[in-house]
Amino acid sequence: MWCGLAAATKYTAGLAVLAPLAAIALALIRSRRARPGPTDQDSEEGSQSCKTGHSPTVSAAINAAFVIAVTVLVFLIACPGPWINWHAFWEGTYAGSGVRYELFEHSRVGHGFLFDKTDPGWWYHLSVSLRYGLGLPLLALSLLGVGVSIRRREPGDLLLLIFTAAAYGATCFSAVRFARYLIPLYPALCLFAARAALVPIGNAVVQRVMMAAGAITAGFSLLFSGSLSRAMALPDPRDVAADYLIRTAGSDIPIGFAHVPWFYSPPLSPMWGVLRSDLRANAPPDPPTLQLKVPENSWDKAALGPPPSLVVISNLELNPEYKRLRLPPAVSFMKELQENYDVKAFRPGSVPGLSPDDPDAPQDLLYVLPVEYVYSRR
Repeated sequence: MWCGLAAATKYTAGLAVLAPLAAIALALIRSRRARPGPTDQDSEEGSQSCKTGHSPTVSAAINAAFVIAVTVLVFLIACPGPWINWHAFWEGTYAGSGVRYELFEHSRVGHGFLFDKTDPGWWYHLSVSLRYGLGLPLLALSLLGVGVSIRRREPGDLLLLIFTAAAYGATCFSAVRFARYLIPLYPALCLFAARAALVPIGNAVVQRVMMAAGAITAGFSLLFSGSLSRAMALPDPRDVAADYLIRTAGSDIPIGFAHVPWFYSPPLSPMWGVLRSDLRANAPPDPPTLQLKVPENSWDKAALGPPPSLVVISNLELNPEYKRLRLPPAVSFMKELQENYDVKAFRPGSVPGLSPDDPDAPQDLLYVLPVEYVYSRR
């Protein structure tokens, strides 16, 4: 049931079903390796076989079929799209919105400039997605726990290793590398970290060191997640920047942009949350007294002539096109601003180990850590 709910929440989380299937397979392997003879284990297995009327192999197949069937049933109840409207579920209600596109096209073609010229998927997720998603201490302890589990190879270790390897490997093949894709792995990685901190390893001194490392990691993780929660509870920098612009600008003070405004921009129009860029580009401002200069193309210097009094850019726009890829239009646009404008930054709350100005920070983590830069003409 939980596997079906996981898949309904996020399709790739359905890989969790590998854990119970692996448990069934491991139990079958153990029963086959058991030595024949009048041992307690053999007597118990023989008793179970008599009760069910099936051999261990048939019983394992029945259990696996039951797990898969219940997973699929619960998925279809929690996510009824496939049987209510298969076409909308598979193809989407608009271009690029269906499961087929997400699984087979989006993962192949990438996501615009966002992941261009990044490291291979397996290394990118390790050095960026997991490092920022878990925090470096928890990630390091998790990796140590993976090593401990590989060495011990107990049944519980094998279940976690099989799921983690499958889920991580499937994610690494995609050209779209949002950090949120790794969230289904976090519970398993936390268990690996606990494995490293609490399972006896080496002598008493080593064990005390590992327990201390676990305590320090838990403390930092609490501080890290608490800081993220605090940043989301504080006034959003986009709202603060919008209030500032409304107080400062008017019909005679134009506001320029580097891109067509969207979720990363101060909410100066209720239409800036829609997907279609043409609707956002032509949306009326709120309040209507604002004068907005929205460019036809990203980083179009025509938006700077005649020069607007104010220009608004977010860190989500600067990463990666300007800071990492150094695209010529972005470099030229920013050079013009830096030479002729002063900047005022509206920032979120601070998070230890994470800078919202870091060009390597995952974009979907910056959704809750936006920085709005308001450039004022000198």
